[in-house]
Amino acid sequence: MELSIIIVNYNSNNKLYKCLKSIEESNIQLSYEVIIVDNSSSDKSFIICKEKYKNKENFNFIYSEINLGFSRANNLAYLNSHGKYILVLNPDCYLQKNSIENMIREFESNQNIGIVCPQLLNIDGSVQDSVRKFPKIKYLLLGRFPFINRPIIKKYENEYLMRNVNKSNNMIVDWAIGACLLFKRSIINKNGFFDDKYFMYFEDCDICYRYKERGYNLLYVTSAKLIHEHQQQSRKKLSKATFYHFISMIKFYFSHPILFF
Repeated sequence: MELSIIIVNYNSNNKLYKCLKSIEESNIQLSYEVIIVDNSSSDKSFIICKEKYKNKENFNFIYSEINLGFSRANNLAYLNSHGKYILVLNPDCYLQKNSIENMIREFESNQNIGIVCPQLLNIDGSVQDSVRKFPKIKYLLLGRFPFINRPIIKKYENEYLMRNVNKSNNMIVDWAIGACLLFKRSIINKNGFFDDKYFMYFEDCDICYRYKERGYNLLYVTSAKLIHEHQQQSRKKLSKATFYHFISMIKFYFSHPILFF
């Protein structure tokens, strides 16, 4: 098995089906399997897709009676996977033709690469802010205080989100959001996968930082493009997502205190 695509689903509605359909339509030129872990969804997204793909031997559906969170669910999928390469894919991401092959090609041609990420696009085709600098505390806190001078906030925001960097070429970056990340099994076996202490948020930044500490780079590949139907949740006032974001942020800085300053 050359490739395992692992997807964690939680109430994704029709996005999961669109994601699985995009995998088939992208005409992947590799032997591959798709492993979907459902975190006890209350909608019918998992049930509908499981029924539609019940005759596909390379599609494996795993249901969890409790919400495991992003990290634990991905780790569960990994334990049930067999591929040389592991693609972590969100259900709101839709593959484009040759995106997987282009990521793997770049992985094979760079010795110090530990993770590869594609260029994520909005539905209108514009490029998302999916690659970033490691989040020093100033980047995350300034945006939460409205009394701070707006131009100062904008300056740090642009720096953190790399908005002033030309994203038309491949480049080494600090970290990328976990909507789509490509790993190699041999590297995971040596360095671990997602940290279970993160229920939601910062698990992607954490694994990129841990790999960086061990000498592996993260490569942003612009020839690999995916549509990401992204809806940001963590900035909603007093939402559950905001709570998880804050808790994960505390855990992240306790694990990597050098970034606190």
